[in-house]
Amino acid sequence: MPDLIRQSDEAGSNEVLPPEIKIIQNTTSNKPAGSKAGQFMNTITNEVFDNFEFVFVDRTATRTYWGRETIEDEPPTCWSPNVNSYESADGKDCRKCQYRLDNAASVTATIRRTRCCTHFTIMGMKQPDWEPFMMRINGISTGEFMRLMSFFKYNPAIRDKETGKPMYHVVKIPVSTVETKSPAGTAFSLKFGQIQPLDNETVELSLSLSAEMLGQSNTLEIGEGDNQETETNKDVQSLYEENKNTALPAAAPPRVRVINPEPPKQSDKIFIGYLEDGREIYTGDLVPAGARILKEKPAAPPATEPKRETQTIGLKDVGKAEIIIKPTPATAASQTKTASAGKAAPIDIGSL
Repeated sequence: MPDLIRQSDEAGSNEVLPPEIKIIQNTTSNKPAGSKAGQFMNTITNEVFDNFEFVFVDRTATRTYWGRETIEDEPPTCWSPNVNSYESADGKDCRKCQYRLDNAASVTATIRRTRCCTHFTIMGMKQPDWEPFMMRINGISTGEFMRLMSFFKYNPAIRDKETGKPMYHVVKIPVSTVETKSPAGTAFSLKFGQIQPLDNETVELSLSLSAEMLGQSNTLEIGEGDNQETETNKDVQSLYEENKNTALPAAAPPRVRVINPEPPKQSDKIFIGYLEDGREIYTGDLVPAGARILKEKPAAPPATEPKRETQTIGLKDVGKAEIIIKPTPATAASQTKTASAGKAAPIDIGSL
């Protein structure tokens, strides 16, 4: 059958709005009939389900300020679609906002509820029908989402050997809800289960559909005989068999690589001037506080020796048992013990 050419075939991912999957809370006002708190709902089809599995595609980071401490089914007071843009949806500068909070994990929940915090939106494909969806992650579900991201980032079994990036499309993730009580009330949060590998045939489809959702289908090139996915998925299958009875692994701490840059070569520095002692100063050098920088090298001060009180010994002194020489200030300290005794140290004339 001949294929028809349509303008809609050129529609990009920016023209597609996937349905949103939400957790039904006790405060949800537009929940479907017969549903209960803790279940999931599709906001377009009103489908209700207790749990589901999905393939992770991507996530976006946003900011949300609710402006209240209680849990209510109302839109936020302010929000930003991109956490890195520092601009709210209505054009305000987030950098000047008194409610912005970038380190939410370091403060108590009481403070977080009154501030503008970073939240996330997941893009994924619900299994087994590969239905695209989006799911907003905020509040008490944020910690569970960060644990999932830690699994992807620090798991070598799903890392591409060439690029070093996680291959999100080779596994599927079970998700359910768990009831959480807080001073603000009772709510349900996300709970990710044991991650499971996809079979080899499904991995190729998963990669293709992920590229479609990301609008990168034209950049996807899979050559014939390329067995990279097959080999990688064997590693994932082995990892799953070894850990299938364990929970989702906790976040592994990142390894910090400390790099000590080499000091710049003298030829790479820019000459500034001289200190008063004649030392040359270049960019990056440390100088004493309040030091004067001279354009011309100062003349070297004349070399002077400390004055010493001397005494000439003549022939008439030969044979005397003891000669007293008044000590100079420089040697007075070393002769403190002798001076305290009231006598000068004797000198052997024969050694002169």
